[in-house]
Amino acid sequence: MEPAEYAIFSKLPPAWKENYLSQPSWSLDVASSIQRVQTGDFSGAMDHYGYMLGEPSYWADLTLNMALALGGYVLKLAPAVTAEGRIGGEIFKDTNQTARPPSLANANEPTLISNRVTTKATSTKKVLPNGNMADAHAEIGVIQQAFTAGKTVGASMELRVSGKAVCGFCRGDIAAMANESGLSSLTIKELATGKTLYWRPGMKSVKEVK
Repeated sequence: MEPAEYAIFSKLPPAWKENYLSQPSWSLDVASSIQRVQTGDFSGAMDHYGYMLGEPSYWADLTLNMALALGGYVLKLAPAVTAEGRIGGEIFKDTNQTARPPSLANANEPTLISNRVTTKATSTKKVLPNGNMADAHAEIGVIQQAFTAGKTVGASMELRVSGKAVCGFCRGDIAAMANESGLSSLTIKELATGKTLYWRPGMKSVKEVK
């Protein structure tokens, strides 16, 4: 591993380091992206990023971000997902991981479900998101922000999600977040599909309103 690559690698969470080292193709993917970035071929780098999205999204995000960092560039990615939560007159907003502002993307800030994520990651031997505010999905980030602000206990939240539908993986995590935050109810409007999802205490996953 080149010194510059190691400088970025050394800052990764332990589980991500393990996965990086277990995927030899990653070095080739990073090298390919770096070459595109260094020659100013940002569209090529983004095309390669699109190709990588065939892999789990956090691998694709990490590969592109490492390439940009190693190439000495910072690229502001447009949010793929935006979530807006309302509790009374309060509004909380967040985006997917790669578009989240640095001030909110704190890997040392655990989410309410960090233990759940860690347990699941250990049992499945996979790197999973939603355990901290650096890798949390937009919906998780909104609930975490509202909880930190002291607004969730006993409250009802309406969550509007745009860009993409709520991923199947997150449905259980959102329910767990709602429960841990003390919400009394959660309604989710999926703008991409027009569907409405809901959660009530005792539910282990959000469900679609029929």
